[in-house]
Amino acid sequence: MQHRFDVAPEPCDLTALLQQAIALVQPQVAAKGLRLEADLQPCPAPLSLDSTRMSQVIANLLSNAIKFTPSGGTITVRLLDAPTQVQIQVSDTGQGILAERLPYIFERFWQADSSNTRPAGGLGLGLFLVKSIVEAHGGTVTAHSPGVGQGATFTITLAKAIAAPTQPTPPAPETALGLSSISILLVEDDVLASAAIAFALRHFGAIVTTAQSAAEALERLTQELPNLIVSDIGLPNVNGYDLIRQIRALPPERGGQLPAIALSGYADQQSANAALEAGFQAHLSKPVDNHKLIAQISSLVRG
Repeated sequence: MQHRFDVAPEPCDLTALLQQAIALVQPQVAAKGLRLEADLQPCPAPLSLDSTRMSQVIANLLSNAIKFTPSGGTITVRLLDAPTQVQIQVSDTGQGILAERLPYIFERFWQADSSNTRPAGGLGLGLFLVKSIVEAHGGTVTAHSPGVGQGATFTITLAKAIAAPTQPTPPAPETALGLSSISILLVEDDVLASAAIAFALRHFGAIVTTAQSAAEALERLTQELPNLIVSDIGLPNVNGYDLIRQIRALPPERGGQLPAIALSGYADQQSANAALEAGFQAHLSKPVDNHKLIAQISSLVRG
């Protein structure tokens, strides 16, 4: 089943967006003993792109590169400017991809069956998300690897749709109000996935606090109560279902009645029902549609 993404193009400085994404992952790069190099050719004018969506794309590619590159390796990000198009390349010196698997890595839920070659990551949603968002912009994404142990290069090609600043794209009706002053506790163990979601929420005015585990989320609630909780189901040790059950057992003044949204890699009704029965008010499937998430948050908080 093909997942359709809606995009809201606006003037976007692609060079600045890539610089921000690189700065975001520097702590993970340093912690793993990797080197990150950037070769970013400046674009002469802003491009018409959905900046929050493209941030998700770059975050996913960098996440894969960090995950599958051993200590001492190098990750390189390039921005290549041509008269009619731009290319973004994310290369690494990591595990590489078998040639026979390359045609399948962008498929939803596809996963490699070998521990010594890189899978698509998690449930295969990361690269599916990349492909879907890039294609929604009219672009293409390709993957190349010389073989196992020889790294990989992902190339995004986008036609140059120069933004028209005098005619900005109006916001979608559900996000026009934004999330100004709404405080959100985001519980997500994947650091880069958390960063991409938080970036989108802050873009619309939300105040976001993050936690990477159920224990950390419960600790955050003792410090300050948010207006709403957004939690991944697939958390380590204590999953999202058990987390919300623990929260619902708390008295109201400690957060027991806070509205909560579940995020999971499954879009079936059974998964949605399980989230609602556990105590969430809503369930959204990954890859996260930012506009649906924002609309759901606004509905739960503002009514």
